[in-house]
Amino acid sequence: MVGLAPRALRNCAPSARSSTSVRPLNFTVRRHLELLKRFLQWFVSGVALACGVALVAWISTWLNKPLSAVYSYRELPINTVQVTSVEEITFTETLSVAAYIVSAASSHLEVRLQLDIEKDGQLLYSCPSQNFRYKRAGQPQRVQLDCRNLRRENIPKGARVSARVDGVNETPP
Repeated sequence: MVGLAPRALRNCAPSARSSTSVRPLNFTVRRHLELLKRFLQWFVSGVALACGVALVAWISTWLNKPLSAVYSYRELPINTVQVTSVEEITFTETLSVAAYIVSAASSHLEVRLQLDIEKDGQLLYSCPSQNFRYKRAGQPQRVQLDCRNLRRENIPKGARVSARVDGVNETPP
């Protein structure tokens, strides 16, 4: 026998017992994945809880604000907004007027307009004030004032109908 190594005897190497169990190779990998999964669940739950607490705190502070702080209007001079033209709308039974309002200074305004009927320098009738929102500074905006309590046929001949600015407030955009 040339080139072959001699065979080892059986007693040289210990043999494995048939009753022994072998540990799975990926046991530690599974355990790390379970820990990572549990950590992610706790983390997501903690973030959701923190966001919920923050939302409740924000809503409770917003609801406890006084209304004057939430809806604060700054009173502006009446001449901030001007009525550029007024014309009667003739196809209605009650008095309706189309007017154009314009403000060069500000936008986002609440404008209160008054409709008056005058004859010979005396005020005959005033319709209730109406509120309008003026949004675009420098551009005329058409508004329609309706005097539902006054029929057109009851207006005396020669009476003049005019619209005037009764109040101006600056509103938040």
